[in-house]
Amino acid sequence: MPQTISVTEPTPRSRSSAHAVAAKAGVAVDTVWQILGGRGERYHADTRRRVQEAANEVGYRRNAGAVAISTGRFRCLAMVTSTAGHRSVWDPGLFDGIERRLSKDGHHLALACLADEDLRSESSLAKMLRERTADGLILNYVYDIPPEVEDAIARHHLAAVWVNRKLPTACAYPDDHAAGRDATLALIALGHRRIAYLSSHLTPHYSDADRADGYTSAMVDAGLRPQRLLSDAAPDARDDWMQRVRSLLTTSDRPTALVTYGSFAAYPVLRVAQELGLRVPQDLSLVTFSAAAADDAGPVLTTWLIPYRAMGEAVADLALQATTGKPPPAIAVPFAGMVGATQCAPQR
Repeated sequence: MPQTISVTEPTPRSRSSAHAVAAKAGVAVDTVWQILGGRGERYHADTRRRVQEAANEVGYRRNAGAVAISTGRFRCLAMVTSTAGHRSVWDPGLFDGIERRLSKDGHHLALACLADEDLRSESSLAKMLRERTADGLILNYVYDIPPEVEDAIARHHLAAVWVNRKLPTACAYPDDHAAGRDATLALIALGHRRIAYLSSHLTPHYSDADRADGYTSAMVDAGLRPQRLLSDAAPDARDDWMQRVRSLLTTSDRPTALVTYGSFAAYPVLRVAQELGLRVPQDLSLVTFSAAAADDAGPVLTTWLIPYRAMGEAVADLALQATTGKPPPAIAVPFAGMVGATQCAPQR
């Protein structure tokens, strides 16, 4: 007959390791099993730290299957992404933030890249949780979301949260409205009064509307006239966009500052400004939003930094909360500051 090992009792090898950990940490063996088995909340933080450090030093490894059966938890979260890459966020900072937060609680992240037809299956998400031995889901799917996804979450009572999607609950997203407003207020504080907002190709993502609305609210509150230049053309319709920018910058009362949705809307402005003999930033301040300093076209643009790492930590925290059965809230994550040097006071 095959040998049967009970998951409720340590094997001889793990018992030896547990005794070694206990001796090194100066605690009882049962304390080691409780802490390393994921049930050590009642112990002091210093005790948990000593046990974990001792376990690392002696090379102790938990039996993950035994822990899962004894606690009912896999200590794993699964991130769902789309096979259409533009529908998901792939910034390294996001994944780093998630992993940093999960590792603090001894969890890890699994990744599932699913096509729309897979997501439309009634039981696909619940099945994925089982097959990937995950306790909950982080949904990294920011627009054009199949309606079956949200139906499945509600029907199967899944522990699921969204990243970079703005909803009433269970999500973490950059506070794009505040960023649009703050970027505009900074220009107003420098003395600018003619400030325009530009977006070269609109998307269904909430950030398009929120950054523009943040700009508008700052202008209106300051008693200034908003001027928005928006386009729903494809990203490669660059010539048409440059002509519209050229027309804007050759008016008699042209803007002295521009706020752009992203760097892809800002870079053509640099070329047009050069053609027109406008110096950036002396004659034209230029501000944008990106995950990192926008510097692919010469000067480092004044860039408000999208908080991907902080958003990753926030959504991981929400996901862990969801696995306990507690409804997670919505979290608007502040932008991570500003870098660059293409804004200054307007010329008198």
